[in-house]
Amino acid sequence: MPERSSKKANYILAVKENQPLRLEDVKDSFKMLPAESVDEQVDCGTGGWKCGRGSVVGDRTLLDQSGDWEGLRARVRIEAERYHKATGKTEREIRYYINGLAPQAAPINTLVRQHWGIGNKLHWVLDVAFG
Repeated sequence: MPERSSKKANYILAVKENQPLRLEDVKDSFKMLPAESVDEQVDCGTGGWKCGRGSVVGDRTLLDQSGDWEGLRARVRIEAERYHKATGKTEREIRYYINGLAPQAAPINTLVRQHWGIGNKLHWVLDVAFG
């Protein structure tokens, strides 16, 4: 079986509350280290707007478990904000990720937002078409 590096694959993995030590490591990185790259993307639609601000830290010195992930190159924080015209409400959410990509916020922010878009479209079809 070939080594992972020979497959030329990368990853972007969400770090959630079911991994409390890793999540705290990633959050602390953004408190103690400056973001190397930042990207903001805004989408406007008929129902409102969405804004995603991606920040990336490539310095791995504060990660206790960085050796657990082959090719780990950066941590990512996505700050999402959604405004719904119908309700006038704004929702805010912060998500964290680890990844094997270069620490460049724009392509990572795009990939994460595209991934969430797939899930949202699938749920819309299930809700509308299948009730």
